[in-house]
Amino acid sequence: SRPTKFQDKYYIPVDQYPDVNFVGLLLGPRGRTLRKLQEDSNCKIAIRGRGSVKEGKNASDLPPGAMNFEDPLHCLIIADSEDKIQKGIKVCQNIVIKAVTSPEGQNDLKRGQLRELAELNGTLREDNR
Repeated sequence: SRPTKFQDKYYIPVDQYPDVNFVGLLLGPRGRTLRKLQEDSNCKIAIRGRGSVKEGKNASDLPPGAMNFEDPLHCLIIADSEDKIQKGIKVCQNIVIKAVTSPEGQNDLKRGQLRELAELNGTLREDNR
C-alpha cells in the first residue's frame, strides 16, 4: 500500500500587497530558503498560481501543474501527514507575515538572503560599519 499524500494550499495575499515580492522571499537565493522551509517542515513546498513563473519561461521546462494560472499565487504544500501540512503552512505564513509587517529595508530575512547571495556569488564585502 502506498503512503497517503496530503496536500493543501496556502494563498499568498498578493492582491493586498502588490508591491511585495513574495516569490523571491519564499525562494531565496538559488532556492535555498524554500529548501530550508521544506527541511524544517518535512513537506514538499511548491509555489504555484498566477505570478509563480517568470515571463518567457517555456512550459516544457516546468513541472506538471506549474502552468495552471487559474488559481491566484499560492504555496502548494504536500506531505504524508496532516501535522506536517500544518507545519508547512505555518513556515510559509511566517515568511509572508514577516514580509508584510516589516517596513521597507527592515526585513531581516531579505537582508540575510541578499547577504547569502553575495556570499554565493563571491561579491560579499565585509565592511565594519
